[in-house]
Amino acid sequence: MARAERPARLPRATLLAGPSAQHLLGANDVGQDNLSLLLYGARVSLLVGALVGICSTAIAWLAGLSSGLSRRADWLVTFAADLLLAVPGLLLILLIVTYLGADLVMLIAALSLASWGAFARVLRGLVQAELRKPYVESARAMGASALRIAVCHIAPATLPTVAVKFVLTVQYAVVVQASLAFLGLGDATTISWGGIAHRAALSPEVFLGRAWLWWLLPPALAVAALVLGFALIGWAIEERRLAGPVRRAAAWLGSST
Repeated sequence: MARAERPARLPRATLLAGPSAQHLLGANDVGQDNLSLLLYGARVSLLVGALVGICSTAIAWLAGLSSGLSRRADWLVTFAADLLLAVPGLLLILLIVTYLGADLVMLIAALSLASWGAFARVLRGLVQAELRKPYVESARAMGASALRIAVCHIAPATLPTVAVKFVLTVQYAVVVQASLAFLGLGDATTISWGGIAHRAALSPEVFLGRAWLWWLLPPALAVAALVLGFALIGWAIEERRLAGPVRRAAAWLGSST
């Protein structure tokens, strides 16, 4: 998948060809191998999901931690999150990609901007709860600054919740990116699972025969499988089946700072 090259057009005889030994998922209306398209498009979905997860989670984490530094910072975080939540996330994404461009960079920025507000409010509540615990009071009594308390004590304590948020954001980004591409609102020059399904849905030959089985259905199943996989990872973290590695990472973060 990492070395997959952009699929080239095959001879005209392979247009909408069915599955065979040479083309396991057949070919599309211009003769491109569907399996190659599927593998090539997976990179876009994974890239968008990972970058949106990192950016959105980092913004929400920093915003939530900063709420514990001072009352003014807490007010600013609350106001910004409430202002963002007042606008429907999908509408905000549509406005950005429609008027500012639908390239991957703008899409990643739009998804990151639209998805951090709700978790910032949740994380703010966790931070405020941690600030009332005895170990934080002890750190204050020993002269620790608000910044040191936030970085050394609060951040490691919220890491398991942040890990779940990251996984959920990745699957959210994958679904939204595929949905926009399927509706024709994505970057037309980028091969993605939603774009493959969009091209298949616009082809009248797909529904006249059985071409939808190897052209339209595989990208839809790929999106569903990827989202289900990330959902299971999030469930495993939430049910503490992956809590050991997360807690070790939190302990390392607290000790290194």
